[in-house]
Amino acid sequence: MKFSPTQRGLGLLFSLIPLTIISCITLDLIITIITAIILLVLLSDLIYFIYTVKRNPCICNDRIEKRIWVWDNPSIELNITCKNGVNVTNTPSWLIPQQVNLVDNILKIRIKVSFPYHGLYEVNNISIERISKLNLFKTQSDVNVLIRFKVLPETLYWLIIALNILGIGKGYGGIHDISELTIKVSELRSISGVYYETREYTPGDPLKRIDWKATSRRRKLMVKEFREELSGAGVLCFDEECIGPYTCDSVASAILSIIIAVVRQGIPITMVVDLTRSDIIKFSNPKYMLMYFINKVLELNIVDKLDLYEYIEPPTLREIQEKLAILLNKNIYVKRKTTSPIKLLREGNIIIVSNIIHNTKRILDIADKLSHKRVRTTLITPDKPWIDGRDLEEAYRIYTTHNLVIEKLRKMNINVVPWHRLRLES
Repeated sequence: MKFSPTQRGLGLLFSLIPLTIISCITLDLIITIITAIILLVLLSDLIYFIYTVKRNPCICNDRIEKRIWVWDNPSIELNITCKNGVNVTNTPSWLIPQQVNLVDNILKIRIKVSFPYHGLYEVNNISIERISKLNLFKTQSDVNVLIRFKVLPETLYWLIIALNILGIGKGYGGIHDISELTIKVSELRSISGVYYETREYTPGDPLKRIDWKATSRRRKLMVKEFREELSGAGVLCFDEECIGPYTCDSVASAILSIIIAVVRQGIPITMVVDLTRSDIIKFSNPKYMLMYFINKVLELNIVDKLDLYEYIEPPTLREIQEKLAILLNKNIYVKRKTTSPIKLLREGNIIIVSNIIHNTKRILDIADKLSHKRVRTTLITPDKPWIDGRDLEEAYRIYTTHNLVIEKLRKMNINVVPWHRLRLES
C-alpha cells in the first residue's frame, strides 16, 4: 500500500527544507523548535494513519446484479465501511460516481451507470481514497465488490415486438406499455418533416428545434418533434454490415423497426434491396417480409437466444423454427441478382439503412445515382459509430469520416437520419 502526501502535507514538507537550513546555520532555538514540531506533526499523523488503515480495511457487503436494457441509465448505491474514506477512484468509464457522503465511517456512494453498447459488464474491485486525520497524507484502499450488469440490446426489444405480431410469445414480457410507442418511434425523425408534437428536451436534440413558447409555459426545455411521412409506395435498401456491437445493434434495430411500421401501418413497400449481396427481393405479404428479417437478424447473433426465451415462452422455440421454415419451403418471396439495383429505383420513397462508415464509397455512389432520379431518399445510420472504435485514434478517425460523409450526403439532397437509441420510461 502506497502512502503519499496531500497538498497540505507537501506544503509542510517543503517548509521543513528552508527551516532546517536556517536552523543549522543560525542555531536559533525557536526555529529549531518550530522545525521539530512540524516534523513531529508529520510523523505522528503518518504513523497513526498507517495504523488506522491497516487495522480498519474498507469492506463492502453490497452485491448488485441486474439485467437492464441498453438505453437504461439507472443509479446504484454502495455502502462501504471505510474509516477516513473520502472518495471512490479508478472506476470504469461506465460507472460514473455522482455523490459521496461519509456518515459514521460508512461511505455512501451513489453511482450512475451508462453503457456504450450491450453485453456483460462486471466490476469486482474498486479503489477508495483515504485521507489522514490532519489531511496530510493519503492512500488508496482496494475494496472487493460485485457489480454485474447484463445489458440487453435494443434489437431484442424489436424482436419481441416482431414475434408478437406473428403470434409468438406472451405479450411483451412486462417490459413497457408499448401499445402505441412502437408506431411512434418507428416513424423517421426529421428537422424538415411534418410537425408531430412538442416534447421535453433530451440531450442530443438540435437547439434550433427548441419551442420557446412551450418552454416558458411549462418551465422546462421543450422541443418540436418532426416526423417523416412514410405514406406512398417505397423501397427499402439495407446493408447489414457493421463494425462492432453498437453499430450492429443500431442497424438491426432500425431495420426491424421499419418493417414493424410497414406491417402495422400498411405502408406499401414494393421492393427490398440487399445492398451487401446485390439482391432484389419481393414479398407476397408484409408479414412474410417481417419473418424474413427476423431470420436475418437472428443470423447476426446480436441477441442471445437465452435472453430471447425469457421474454417469450421457451417451448415456442419450435414455433419460431416452424414459422421461419416457411421461408425455405414456400415461395413467399422472389429473389434475384442484379449488377445495379439502383437503376431499378425510378421514383417514390427510398429508405436506406446502412452503417455508412463500413463501405463509404458504395453509399456515396448510390446517393449520387439517386440524386439524378425523381425519388425521395432517406438514409438511416447509427448516430455514434465511433463508439465501436478499438482505441481513441480509430474512434477519432471514424468520428471525422462519419461527419464528413453525412455533410456530403446532405449536399446531395439525401435526408440523413441518425438512429438514436430508445429512451423509454420504466
